[in-house]
Amino acid sequence: MQLRRQRPRSSPLRTDIPLNLPVAFEEEALRLRNRLLLFRFRNLGKPRDLAAIVDRAIELRLAQIFAPLMSMVDDPAAREDLRTLARRYHRELAAAQVLDVIRDLAAAGEQLSVKEIARLFAERRGDDYEPPVMPKRIGAIIHRKLGLLPQKSHGVFVVPLSEEPKLRRLFEKYGVEAVPSPHESSRHRRRIGAKRRNREHNAGQPRLEPEERP
Repeated sequence: MQLRRQRPRSSPLRTDIPLNLPVAFEEEALRLRNRLLLFRFRNLGKPRDLAAIVDRAIELRLAQIFAPLMSMVDDPAAREDLRTLARRYHRELAAAQVLDVIRDLAAAGEQLSVKEIARLFAERRGDDYEPPVMPKRIGAIIHRKLGLLPQKSHGVFVVPLSEEPKLRRLFEKYGVEAVPSPHESSRHRRRIGAKRRNREHNAGQPRLEPEERP
């Protein structure tokens, strides 16, 4: 599946973000840094049990970021709001990572099968999730979160060509570059092809026991 390059659409400037930093920026930034430093001094000796507060349902890096913050919050309602926010970020992050895999497979001219998307996702991001992300979960992200409609073709579920316009909108929404340059496309194709050949080669080799290895 090849995605055609399109010219980026211009969007109106946001009125709440200045084009240039105001004169008071440095003074406001200094006040904020001082307040954050005071907060650290006041809470330096506060006991925190990070292991008990870690949310195992979210991506590990997000859990590492949110655990210290949640450990400083005493109000149960506020802590639950933070947990909800972290899980929303988790869903958005997983969707963007799946789109990144779809983009690379499309650039390499590979079939966008759910099985292959799940395999490449696990290869890239498997260590970032606990428990590991299974193909069924990848399929749920593709269908429920991204709104794509895989179709069965030759016994496997694939993202069809008819979903290309929707994919382009999703790439723009999640900040994923839709189409790499020709050089990048060639590199992706060679990389994925090499990995596939290695898997096929290793699958046909007998496994050696430790004492049999040279």
